[in-house]
Amino acid sequence: MNKNNRREFIRKSVLKTIGMLVGIDSFASNTPLNIQNEGFIFDNGDVNWEFIREKFQLDYSRYYFNYGSLGLCPKPVSDRLCLKHSALESTGLHDHVFIENVRTSISSFLNTSLDEVAITRNTTEGMNIIAHSLNLEKNDEVIITSEEHIGGSAPWLMIQKYLGIKIKVVPINYNGKGNLKRIKNAITSKTKVVSASHITCTTGTVLPVKDIVALCRENDIYSVIDGAQALGMIPVDLGDIDPDFYCSSGHKWMGGPKETGILFVNKRNLEILNPRYVGAYSDSSFNLNTLDLTIKKPISRVEYGTRSLSTAAGLDESISFINKIGIERIFERCRKLACHFRDGISSHPKIEVLSPENEKYASAIVTFRIKSKDNLSVPYILLHKHRTSIRGIHENDLNALRASFHIQNSLKEVDDLIALILSIASE
Repeated sequence: MNKNNRREFIRKSVLKTIGMLVGIDSFASNTPLNIQNEGFIFDNGDVNWEFIREKFQLDYSRYYFNYGSLGLCPKPVSDRLCLKHSALESTGLHDHVFIENVRTSISSFLNTSLDEVAITRNTTEGMNIIAHSLNLEKNDEVIITSEEHIGGSAPWLMIQKYLGIKIKVVPINYNGKGNLKRIKNAITSKTKVVSASHITCTTGTVLPVKDIVALCRENDIYSVIDGAQALGMIPVDLGDIDPDFYCSSGHKWMGGPKETGILFVNKRNLEILNPRYVGAYSDSSFNLNTLDLTIKKPISRVEYGTRSLSTAAGLDESISFINKIGIERIFERCRKLACHFRDGISSHPKIEVLSPENEKYASAIVTFRIKSKDNLSVPYILLHKHRTSIRGIHENDLNALRASFHIQNSLKEVDDLIALILSIASE
């Protein structure tokens, strides 16, 4: 072994030993990986969006406008995930306490208590946990909206099949107005749950979730909010909204690892949920000799068994990435890009914009239709001819197109997308 190799061997051995002594993630968080997160904000307070774009790994020849389906991890998130995985595999130390540290980051990000949050695989898993744990009975009513994603509606439809609950579907006004009144008018004495999206996946319409939650509380109804399209795009303060339940995904607008999600259960409901799946770390006490099993109160009881430390670390890093920019700045940027796109296409006679224009209800999603066109074929054309990703909206038979704008996008990319859409509409 030459001198340089020996020095490198000693250096790695010392670092590994330090990592084992102080804890795997403490070691990870002190590496140069986090240094690359600095420089996001100029001295005058403006955001260095070009610098932030460099943190994403997407090939510059590709244009990506589909965060509503799948977000892309910035490099610090991918690096943290890989480092955590490598640290685990090189030590064999499965630090379950680390998961609690990540939950602490989540609870701070959402303004909740630690007991109220759990890490799930995605929004759908959170919705299933809620729907199957509420002990609903035959003929109980559940109100959902016409714009719910399959992940937010399928759990209720499944319970309808085997339990006999009644589901009411409330049509949503795409321009955002009057939706609270529509939900209110659908409530009866049999209504037990209102399940609605914070931001709809179809048109990006922001629903008045705080008012919906208050309406539910006034009528002794559970409020369930699907936040898949909200978390990471807009500021979300669950302490202020105060829903009974809130679910979201880490792999969309948050830019976290795939197969990560967040479940919030309000502390007032922690004891009413009847858990359907339990295991190690679900319990506060367990003794097979006495057949004792006591389930712990925090909703982290749903995090049973061995968990992925690496994806949890990536989710934690995605929150750090967002915080270093500022969620308010992120939303302002995303809305600016969306408005620029909307302005660029809305005057074309063959284009109908479905998303709300009123900024009270508008998000970073713009859904539109090209008249007399099979819109669902357009994403394929854009992807394979122009390396550009958007999503077709088949839900609710809309036959529409959805463009989602996030911090990775530039105004030039938006202009290029406008030119493509106008060209297709003019064919």
